Amino acid sequence: MDGPKRKEGNPCFGRVRIVGESSQTGDFRGLVGPLSYDAHLGLLPVDRWSLKGQSVAFKISKQQLVERDALAADLRKKAEALNSAIVAFNQAIEPLSQAVHEALDDYNEILEKARALASSITEAAQEAFDAKSEKWQSSDKGIEVRSWIEQWEVSLDDVDLELPEPLDEVDPDDHAGQIEDALPHPTE
Repeated sequence: MDGPKRKEGNPCFGRVRIVGESSQTGDFRGLVGPLSYDAHLGLLPVDRWSLKGQSVAFKISKQQLVERDALAADLRKKAEALNSAIVAFNQAIEPLSQAVHEALDDYNEILEKARALASSITEAAQEAFDAKSEKWQSSDKGIEVRSWIEQWEVSLDDVDLELPEPLDEVDPDDHAGQIEDALPHPTE
């Protein structure tokens, strides 16, 4: 074999393992220590573990890199489409939400007047009822009046609606950047 001899304990002294479309070795005597060539990153120093055959499970293939980059680009495009839809949604709900808020405020304002009326009727009627004798209160007429007072003791709580809030836009680079920033293989 031409080139330097292997020294014990150094699996690739003076030689470089080329990682790419074809696996090659070359003589690089001027370089210190083992190196690996990655098509994306160039010459890199590698440790002995890497040279002893790094498991394919711990390294992504060129096809996976291409797929990752395509997915990142698709995520950015889809995020922009999503943001356009969010802007349209927010613009569409704003006038509708405003109309509902105004109608709700108007309704609750009238409801407050109805509560005030019911309260004034029941207070006056209850006061007059309490002023009557127990015999009258137990009579048919008293029972009828008590029933009528109870009808006016209504719970007229304000209506509270949960209207849709404007949506926040997404960051097109968030998820795309996360998969792009993931290293193609473990490093120390």
